[in-house]
Parts: sequence; C-alpha cells; structure tokens
Amino acid sequence: MKRIFALTCAALLMTLAACGRAKPGPEEPTEVPTQAIAYGWEIQLTVEAPRDGILFWFSRPVFAGSSPLVETANQVYDKMEADYKDKMNTGEANLTEDPWNYTELSELSYEADGIFSFVTKGDWFMGGVHNSWITGHTFDFNLGRELKIADFLRGDDEEIRLALVHAFKGEIGDMDVPGYDYPDAWEQSGPDANFYLADDGLHVFYMPYVVPATQDGVDVLIPWASYLMKREYNPPEVTTQPVEEITTSPDTLTSTTLEPESTSQPETTTGKLPQTREELVAYFNRVSNAVKTDKPGFTWTQQTFVSNIASSSAFIDAAVPMAMRFVPLEVLEMPPAAKGSSNHDVEFNVRLQPWSSRLSTSMVSSAKLTDKGSAWELRVDLKPEKRAELPKVESDHDHGKVFTVMTHSTIHDVIGPYSWLAVMESFAPSYHSSWAILTIDKETDRLIKAEYMLTYDVAAGVKFAIFPAFDATATISMHEVYKIG
Repeated sequence: MKRIFALTCAALLMTLAACGRAKPGPEEPTEVPTQAIAYGWEIQLTVEAPRDGILFWFSRPVFAGSSPLVETANQVYDKMEADYKDKMNTGEANLTEDPWNYTELSELSYEADGIFSFVTKGDWFMGGVHNSWITGHTFDFNLGRELKIADFLRGDDEEIRLALVHAFKGEIGDMDVPGYDYPDAWEQSGPDANFYLADDGLHVFYMPYVVPATQDGVDVLIPWASYLMKREYNPPEVTTQPVEEITTSPDTLTSTTLEPESTSQPETTTGKLPQTREELVAYFNRVSNAVKTDKPGFTWTQQTFVSNIASSSAFIDAAVPMAMRFVPLEVLEMPPAAKGSSNHDVEFNVRLQPWSSRLSTSMVSSAKLTDKGSAWELRVDLKPEKRAELPKVESDHDHGKVFTVMTHSTIHDVIGPYSWLAVMESFAPSYHSSWAILTIDKETDRLIKAEYMLTYDVAAGVKFAIFPAFDATATISMHEVYKIG
C-alpha cells in the first residue's frame, strides 16, 4: 500500500498535495458551523487568537433558555473555556514558535429523543510532541441533567469498570504490555468515565499516555447492540446481541456468554434475512470483521486511478502528462496472506487495524442484498463526505471506517524524502461515489470475496522551495479486490 502511495505521490508531486509533509495542526476555519435546534443551542467559536505564530482556537456549544439544565450545561463549557484561556494566557500550553498550535473545537456527535452528546476535540502540537484527545458531555433534556456512563451501561460501578477495562484491553491489541495493570485505564473507567455517543454506540475515550510509551489516546466502542447497554437508551430498530460478561479481574480475564434479552438479531441461512438498512449494515460489519478474527488465507489486487488534474500554475499543467507516466495504472498483485498469519491486520481493509468495518447506518446512502445462487452479494454505498484535512487515524473520517484512507502519517512516511523540494500546505479530501461489495457464501455464512472502490477529490496547496506556491485539484480512485480462502 505504501509503495502505491509513494509512486503516485512522487509522480504527482508538482500537481497534488499528496506529495509533501502534512502541516501539524488544523487549518484556520473559514466558517464557524452554527447548529440550532428546538432546545436552543449553537456552536460558537469563542476564542480565535492566532498570535506570535501560534494557533489558538476554542469553540463550544452555548445553550439558550433558563432551565436548570441549560444553566448546568453552560457552566460545564464555561469552565472548559476558562481552563483553556488560563493555559493559553499563563503559558502552560508551552507554545512559543510557529507552527505550533493549541485548539479545542466542539461538535454535536449524537442527537435522539431529547438526548444530545457533544465532543470537544483537542489538538496540542509542541514540535516533538503532538497530542490529540476527545472530551465528551451528554445531556438529557427530558430528565433535565447531564448523563453519566452508568445511565447507559448495566451493572454497578465496579462491574462497569471491569467491563470497560476488558474492552480497553481488547481495543489496544498488539500494544498490550503483558503483566501491566494499566492504572490510568482503571481510573478512567470509573463512574466519571469520559464518554460520548455516536450513531454506532457509546464511545469511551482514554486520554493520551494511557498505554505506556505511546502518546495516543484510546477510543473504545460499546455498540448499541451490546448486551452491556441498557435497553431504555437503545435507538429504535437496534437489536441486542450476546456479548461476554466479565467474571474476574483483568489480571485473570475469563468470560461467560450471556443470552440477550431479545433474539430479533439479523440472521442469514439459519433464519430470516437482514432486510432493513440497519440490519444490512450490521450484517456487513459482522461478516467483514470476521476476517480479522478468523484469519482465513486471501489474495488481493489493487489498482489506482488519477484524473481531472488541474492547478493554478501553467507550468504544472504542462508537466502533468510527463508525471502521469510514472503513475502505476495497471492491476497490481499484492502479497497474499496465509491462513492464520498476522498479515490480516496489516493488509486486509481497514489495514493496520484489528477490525475491518465500523460502518453505521448514518454513513450509508444505500444497502442492498442480492441472491447470487450459492452466495449473497451485499453492496453498501457511502454518503459523500467533505473534510478540510487528512485524518490523524483512518477512523477519524467516516470513509476510514471501512476503507484504508490516506492519513497524516501516510503522507509523512512515504513523502518525507521530498520535503526539501515541496511542503504540503493543505490537503482537503472530498469523498464521493465510494462503495463496497461483499460476496458471502450461503452455506458457511463466510466472506469469499470483498471489493472496494474508494473515490475522492483532492484540493491541495503546495509550497515549493524554489517555485511559487500553487493550488491543485485531482480525483483519485483506488479499486481493491480480496479473494478469501
């Protein structure tokens, strides 16, 4: 995968921003999103103070009205804003040189039946250290209070703590340190656990450095369909599935499968077929994620298409035909993965992740199951998604929850040697016309073929060491086919 990106980016260095080094930190917002609902709130950019080459931005929800909850919610963000300004003004942020930045930007992550969940995404770049984190707050305007994690998960505080630490260990996978008891994870899994809601379920975010020797935070998903979730907060049409109940401490983890309260989960050859969009998306996730856990052997091919290249420079436009000669347009046979090998996480979509799909219904424009004789063909088409910059990790973008998308680190790893020539000032992908097709054997209910088409338009800005800066646009498509077994 990196070889493809390297060849493509090197060939298009002068025409795409896929050929430089991603500038740390967010782009300056050109328009502050404002959202308004019946309960009276909007997102406001309350701090906008780029100074001395440092980027300071803070946005928050501001609630209107006079109810106790409105006052409480505003107090939560008043304190967050005051803490931000204190760090900014006292120098605790320790930011002194361009292009370092300290930003905290809020957005709505979930809304249903009077429940509103907000996330504040922090970004702190200090030259050698680049931390990012998420803080969540969820309010129920029906109950008139901020919700805690115990409002959503079954069990008492200690049972919830055990369950979350178990899920945390499952999420970190290969980063797990044998024999380490993760004291920070234990602390952050308590009654005041930092969580937020999204279309795919409840997310618990563990702050940076929770795993020794890493500066990354850890985002743990508890799906709406999990048995751990209380039924009264499940969205409509989401069914409950069996999960594992923690019966011992994380040092000697064992588990017992519990039966769900409801057995109306989507079935295939053993019962009714998935029919609603929610059921089809759940089926897609289950079948594709099984490849990561079952680790069957597979072969795969990849093909890259680059088109519609244009720039603000006549010199660059003239160089495009020559540069395109170096772009590999043929179908490339990629190294196969043997049964049971570790290459499944490395090579199968989403690459370098222990999961293959985290699709949610809100991300899908259509889902269709077709009878192909001895197999089912399940196709999902994703909704368009426009972003201002590349993600830090794939799953920061909706498309990155089912495709291997380009990230900041991808650009930096494969294009770093060219940074002496050009630096990428911006890279804004607009995903569209992307789809995935799974072919599922009826008899075994296992995946036998997976086909992915990821398409996105790029709006890029490039700064050269010896040429004037310019803007460029292009359309990039990546077609991948996996054959399992």
